[in-house]
Amino acid sequence: MTNYRKKYQQEFKITLIKGENIHHIDLDRTNNDINNLIKLNHKEHRKAHIQLNNLIKGVFKLNQNLFYNQLANFLIINNFVNYNKQLNQYYFINKIYYT
Repeated sequence: MTNYRKKYQQEFKITLIKGENIHHIDLDRTNNDINNLIKLNHKEHRKAHIQLNNLIKGVFKLNQNLFYNQLANFLIINNFVNYNKQLNQYYFINKIYYT
């Protein structure tokens, strides 16, 4: 039995049964502070991780969109691309660079 499960059982004077999971709220498995542990059944534990994964994907997508918006602004400001309002799209400007 892992230390955090044992710690949880001792703190709450319970015996965990099959299907009961102890979840680290902050997702740090080394942080076994009793305030960081919560008992969940298998279904709740799975749901918590699915929601967390969806949140992470959402944050990544938001940051990705932010990155692309910043990149588009950089390209426009530096005259690498123009925006065609009628077509609602960006296009690269052909530039010849001499060294």
